[in-house]
Amino acid sequence: MFVYNLQVSMSDKRLFFDDALTNAVIEAIDIANNSFSANRYNRKIEFIRKSDDLSYIELRMSSKNAINPNRSISSLSRALVKNESEKNSGLLDGHIINSCVLNTKVINSDSDTITSIDPVTLVQEVTSIVLGQKFLNDKETKLAKEAYGKIEEVVLDYVNKKRELNFQQKQMDNYTENFN
Repeated sequence: MFVYNLQVSMSDKRLFFDDALTNAVIEAIDIANNSFSANRYNRKIEFIRKSDDLSYIELRMSSKNAINPNRSISSLSRALVKNESEKNSGLLDGHIINSCVLNTKVINSDSDTITSIDPVTLVQEVTSIVLGQKFLNDKETKLAKEAYGKIEEVVLDYVNKKRELNFQQKQMDNYTENFN
């Protein structure tokens, strides 16, 4: 899982995160988190806090895959504009600058460690480990050989358990056949 901590300010610096705007953003976060794109790509935005001077808020964005959080925050912007427009709140009237509502800055990213991997990437990496070692430097080759050993161990365990299940099924079939 990739995690990004963001500092988000309004594009119009005259607009501050008072209670009304903060609540509007929190509503928009809920809308953005329930969007097709968020569900499809397993992305989530969380409200962390607002600054003491109300000039920015801090959000945490998490995603199954690496993303550009500055671009991905656009779902929040769209949800905010649409929701406030539908409510006729006037909250954002005159505050959309160059078609932008929010400015985003990545504070830090906890994306150094990958905690999940999609099936296609998994197959690509396993293929690279098994067949691509001749293209690696010495350290990478050593790492690939260690990974290969672990993969081999897991696959052998799977194959032997599967074989045992098949053997048990054959015994059951023979027993049932002899019983009838």
